[in-house]
Amino acid sequence: MKPEPSKLDQFLNSQAKSGEVLESRQSFTLAREKALQKIAEYQLPFANAWVVKLIQSAVAGQTGGPIRMDIHSSELRAYFDAPNLTIDLLERQFFNPEPYPERSVRHLLSALWAIGLREKCAFQLVLPREEECLVWDGESLHRATAKDRYDCLSLSIALHPKTTGAMNWVKKMATSGARRAEILKTALLHGYTCPVPLTVDGRRVDSLYLCPTHGQTSQDFPLTISFGYGDLQPLTIPPGTFEAAPSMEDPRGFLTLDSSAPEKTGGGLSSITKFTFQKIERTERAAVPALITAHREWVKKGDSHTWQERSELPKVYWVQDGVIVDEQLLGPEYLSCTAAVFLNAEGLETDLTSFHLTNSPERAERVRKAKVSLIESLRELTCLEKGFAQSIALQRTKTRLSGGGLFLLGVATFWVNPWVGAGMVAAGGAAYGFAGSTQEARVEELKQAIGKLESSIKLGLRDDMRALKPGLRE
Repeated sequence: MKPEPSKLDQFLNSQAKSGEVLESRQSFTLAREKALQKIAEYQLPFANAWVVKLIQSAVAGQTGGPIRMDIHSSELRAYFDAPNLTIDLLERQFFNPEPYPERSVRHLLSALWAIGLREKCAFQLVLPREEECLVWDGESLHRATAKDRYDCLSLSIALHPKTTGAMNWVKKMATSGARRAEILKTALLHGYTCPVPLTVDGRRVDSLYLCPTHGQTSQDFPLTISFGYGDLQPLTIPPGTFEAAPSMEDPRGFLTLDSSAPEKTGGGLSSITKFTFQKIERTERAAVPALITAHREWVKKGDSHTWQERSELPKVYWVQDGVIVDEQLLGPEYLSCTAAVFLNAEGLETDLTSFHLTNSPERAERVRKAKVSLIESLRELTCLEKGFAQSIALQRTKTRLSGGGLFLLGVATFWVNPWVGAGMVAAGGAAYGFAGSTQEARVEELKQAIGKLESSIKLGLRDDMRALKPGLRE
């Protein structure tokens, strides 16, 4: 059965039937149309980048209000505060390819151009204090009387271009699930550093724990977050970082995972992660926030499975107006314990796409300062030491309970079958006596891995200094 049309489709259809279209006060010249078409086609470097631009627009407005994006089968609806916008301004600037000086407006226009001109999708933009709204029907921009208004900006976006034909709705329904997943993935990969609550498709995605390389997954275990300080412009920490921590594989929260399942424990790392998460003090801003993460993989050896170290590269993620706009390596060495550092890209130049920073002395200097701060942070991980002690004590308690139970069962069995009973008594006594030793060995491995991370960063810092001062000796 053909599905009901979306609210945006219903609105556009009602306009077409009633003729209720207010004439636009602006129009394209041929030169401007060609210029804007090129901007729409080539400015944003990947599919659904307009989602990231909407987040940037909301953050750059500096209202501090939440952002919400609801994804339906045929449309996306975005809501965020934009008190300085007017319909007159947006209509006028929509036809102007020249960059607008205010970033929040510039980000929003970039998103609207990509949606309307590149993807040929309709949209309706409504502001809370305006009687009229802006409507792009896939071919032209015009005003219409706003029927539904909220206390913030509301933007309805068709997820498929307007087409005709009896079977087109079938194609739309067949691809709607993939389209929805792509949009969510884009928001997750770029928006997890958002400094205000960001909800996409019903999921909170503003958390450093959602970092794709160093956040919580089945193979990556964030040991802690350091909030380094220094002579750098600070970042606002995503508020969801301190709430029920999500993961890329389980957005509901890794604290709800069944830690008794061996394939989910990371060989004891999950208990350390949970402990340190609960002890992290809420921090509003930090110059060099960083995830310190251990990497493991659950591998098959013969007829059983075991955890073994997995190597990753330490990274720097650059944040501008709340989203990841670029990344680079913090060091060239693959390590089993690495760091993801998040730095403010404010004031650094980007290329025309705005998703890649240009190389500059200032960029290199910020990375150098971040390395100095991270080295100091690694030396002061008192919360992590407590997490190590907690994980050892937890394993010791569990092992002693199971060992003691096996010992008592062996004593009872001895009178029935002396050989079996003696074996159980010996095994239980050994388990009780060596309780916690396995976790102690793992913790020692982790400490050594953190030491290697610190040494690697120091070496990189030394290379940076030598590049600045070629005559510098070790």
